Amino acid sequence: MFLILSPLIIITFYLIFKKLFFFKEVPHKTNNKHFFTKNILIINSEKKFGGGEVYTLKLYKSLINNGFGAKILVVNNSTLEKKLTEQQLPYYTYNQFSIYKNLIQPGLYFAIYKICKKNKINIIHCNIHRETLPAKKIAKKYPVKIVLTRHNPQIPKTKYFKNLDGFIGVNPQIAEIGTNKKFNIKENIFIPPIYDEEKFLNFKPTDTKENFFKKNFNLKLQNWPVLCMVANLTQNINHKNHPLLLKALAKLINEKNIKVNTLLIGDGPKKSELIIQTKKLNIEKYVHFLGFTDKVVEILYHSDINILTSKEEAFGICLIEAALMKKPLIGSNKNGIENIIKDQQTGLLFENDNLESLVEKIEILIKNKNLQQQLGNNAYEYVMNNFSTKLSIQKIENFYETIINT
Repeated sequence: MFLILSPLIIITFYLIFKKLFFFKEVPHKTNNKHFFTKNILIINSEKKFGGGEVYTLKLYKSLINNGFGAKILVVNNSTLEKKLTEQQLPYYTYNQFSIYKNLIQPGLYFAIYKICKKNKINIIHCNIHRETLPAKKIAKKYPVKIVLTRHNPQIPKTKYFKNLDGFIGVNPQIAEIGTNKKFNIKENIFIPPIYDEEKFLNFKPTDTKENFFKKNFNLKLQNWPVLCMVANLTQNINHKNHPLLLKALAKLINEKNIKVNTLLIGDGPKKSELIIQTKKLNIEKYVHFLGFTDKVVEILYHSDINILTSKEEAFGICLIEAALMKKPLIGSNKNGIENIIKDQQTGLLFENDNLESLVEKIEILIKNKNLQQQLGNNAYEYVMNNFSTKLSIQKIENFYETIINT
């Protein structure tokens, strides 16, 4: 019996080991023979694609273009891997498998170890706090520095932040977290998030509004103002606060007789629940769920007002993108949105989670096209002067220099 089971046990352990420690390099042809003096490993262990992943992808591409020996490690079959494949960029991938609430991540540790050993990595740049634990273990074996970009204002357990070589906050409030002495972080800085600004700045329309929505979404918009919100329909439905927006629309449409087309870009587990809510509020014909799409630039161009109702937001890249299209902005106060929307200057702020306040701000903009244009132009100038990707990349590169030399 033992002799029969032994091969099965061996095969089972082999398959488990193979799955746990799956690690693959996906190279692409390149003529670049430059000798790199700074080698950066960027990690992103998220499967879905959001603002942090936009940041990761843009950072990786910018470092490559600016002469760094950049490598990237992503989760196997993640959306970020698909984006890298589409853009024919080289990358490493691993199977995501964690034990005991992410305290033990054998696949991630193994992958980082192999990449550092092969590429003489100087800096491991993490984008999610849980990635710092295996990175710190590697740092005990190799002379590498650990940097974390924090995209979330919430503070995790001390063990994730403690003794980092560098901490980047994507807004001033998050950067302030890194100054806490209990974390013993060596270098701390605020650097605005980076994003793919070129496709917004270089956009030229090729179709009318009517034709665009008909061809791409089989949608015929009514001759009403177009509101747009870019936000995933996440499990935590109150994070982006879609329910508040739907209630505000119901008040505008059903009580004030102010008709609007509302476009919701993004997808997630709460989509069906939100669709049901539009029916209960009798606004289903005014709200259109467009899902995930690569047509964000065009949608923003053909919209009149961009809105973000989040209760919590680290920064709001989607607002920056709308500003580059010279669209007026509406957002909630008391969070990272205030770094972009300066009330009455670059947009309108409503009282966080306050229905009447949100309704008031939407109504003001809908009824005043001159104000729409003024705020849109102001938002564009403000973003170009303060949140240029080129400026942020330069700050990150200078930060790397500081980290490596300390």
